[in-house]
Amino acid sequence: MGAYVKNVIDNLRSVLGELVEIREGLIRLIIPNLAKYTQGKRLEPRWAPVFYNPLTTTSRDLDTLVVEAYRNIYNPKARLCDLLSATGVRGLRYLVESRVERVTLNDVDERAYKLMKANALLNEVEDRVAIYNLDANLLLNILVRKRQRFDIIDIDPFGTPVPFIDSALRTVKDGGMLSVTATDLAPLLGVKSSACLRKYQALSMNTSFSREIAVRILMGYVCRQAAKYELAIIPAFSYSLSHVIRIHILVKRGATRANESLKRMGYVRYCRNCGYRDLVEEYPIVSSKACPRCPHETSIAGPLWVGSLWDSEFVDEVRQVYRERVYLHNKCLSNLLRTIYRESRAPPLYYSTKELSRILGVREVSPKEIVKRLRNRGLFACRTHFDTKGFKTNAALDTINDLVLSIVEGDRRAA
Repeated sequence: MGAYVKNVIDNLRSVLGELVEIREGLIRLIIPNLAKYTQGKRLEPRWAPVFYNPLTTTSRDLDTLVVEAYRNIYNPKARLCDLLSATGVRGLRYLVESRVERVTLNDVDERAYKLMKANALLNEVEDRVAIYNLDANLLLNILVRKRQRFDIIDIDPFGTPVPFIDSALRTVKDGGMLSVTATDLAPLLGVKSSACLRKYQALSMNTSFSREIAVRILMGYVCRQAAKYELAIIPAFSYSLSHVIRIHILVKRGATRANESLKRMGYVRYCRNCGYRDLVEEYPIVSSKACPRCPHETSIAGPLWVGSLWDSEFVDEVRQVYRERVYLHNKCLSNLLRTIYRESRAPPLYYSTKELSRILGVREVSPKEIVKRLRNRGLFACRTHFDTKGFKTNAALDTINDLVLSIVEGDRRAA
């Protein structure tokens, strides 16, 4: 560490308190000492003067792969805006690991602004980084008035991304990528449905496959906001990990394209009595709530995105980038990418073995065993990354139920 950088960091201690140096990916990072911000054994990164969450490292690892995949396919000279940067970790990793040409970092907190500058100096990339200390929407509005747009805009807030979507859509380039995080899972998962209606103008649903519904609600919200500006969205890569939902979507200009994008809006119908579920491409209203399988009425979630959540060719490129990034290899990320690769080719809406056992009144069956037996019958089946007890298949619900009952009966006889 050079004398000048050391002096900058030493001066920061008067503002931020105790600091430590860590490594994440290929970058070095100065952050507040998180050991000072715990409750019992539980880490509370929100209490630190500048936010950094080590528990979301896997998410950032994955996102660096996604951004490099975008570069490889669409634009090797991509320029990126990390809109809500905090320590600058995400944007700096994009610069160093994903090899984007230039990164803009921004945070409204002056302490974060100073820390980002120090971290850029620490990694010797200050000549390729623009750093701002502005309200996020103000920054984007200023830049777009100067005709400065970005190939990639990353929105990674604490909570909902809704306040930043409009400005980002108006500032991303035609053919660019919008990367959006939501951590307000209680509204999106249907635990606080009224909050979801206020923020996302959609009905959420608390059920066994709420994780996928949540991703579709977020994507649907962005689709509707984009349509106002005659923009279409094309999903590239999506996932849900722990308390994070993340979508990466391409943005294309044109009223006709925007109209086509809106055709991928619709609703989820779910029967809590028999477990039937489907997606209906009907927007802005759904015509029927009747369950096609039993006399009960279905519950409705939406409007939301009913198209694919992934571009399978893009997922292939993400996996190729991962193969080349030996320093990132670990069991968790390998399994996640393998599962998403299979899931990107799967029908929508997963089933949960916990839900099936409840409806059928039998013991819970292994999802691995169900997937194996469905494949043996020549049907499509795979696990889902949304839920360790979940799986996706093109089999009819009656077929799935019969299979679960046969497994339980076979085990009973064997015993």
